[in-house]
Amino acid sequence: MDIDKALARLADAPLNDIDLSLVETGVMSGLAQITSVVRLQTPIRFGAIAAAMIVGISLGGVAVANSQSSAPLVSGAHLAPSALLVSAQ
Repeated sequence: MDIDKALARLADAPLNDIDLSLVETGVMSGLAQITSVVRLQTPIRFGAIAAAMIVGISLGGVAVANSQSSAPLVSGAHLAPSALLVSAQ
């Protein structure tokens, strides 16, 4: 049952003929459908997260392996203010 149709029927019904059990049934069936879709998508989400982490770690390792600098953070570490002060002495 469509919730919009149920609400339209509820709005058109006389006040003494209102049956709210139909609205509750529609809402509960909609929630059950949403829950089943989320359960089906959970393994897909975990797989996508795992794949992204594997690719990120792999590419990060390749980038570090191909790095020509032995500096831990950036290739321009020799231009850091502390390095310039030490070399000026």
